[in-house]
Amino acid sequence: MIEQHSQQDQTQKTGKAPFGVAASPFNRVKMELGIALIFGIVLWLVVDTITSSFGTQLLFLLGYGVVVSLWLIIRTRKILQQHNS
Repeated sequence: MIEQHSQQDQTQKTGKAPFGVAASPFNRVKMELGIALIFGIVLWLVVDTITSSFGTQLLFLLGYGVVVSLWLIIRTRKILQQHNS
């Protein structure tokens, strides 16, 4: 109840509603996933200029997907181990 009033007071003072992400140990992993998705889309659009072979293009994208997946799995497991310790 008190938090709700303080948020309303803050909204009235600044004229803007507060915006934020709840604290979570996985916020960095979420950010890395977003960056990886953006870079993956860029790679998907650019891979045609890198090589004209469909098989090589598929190999580039598949390799990128595997590397990013392994990276995110390792980061998530590391955070879980730190959080459970």
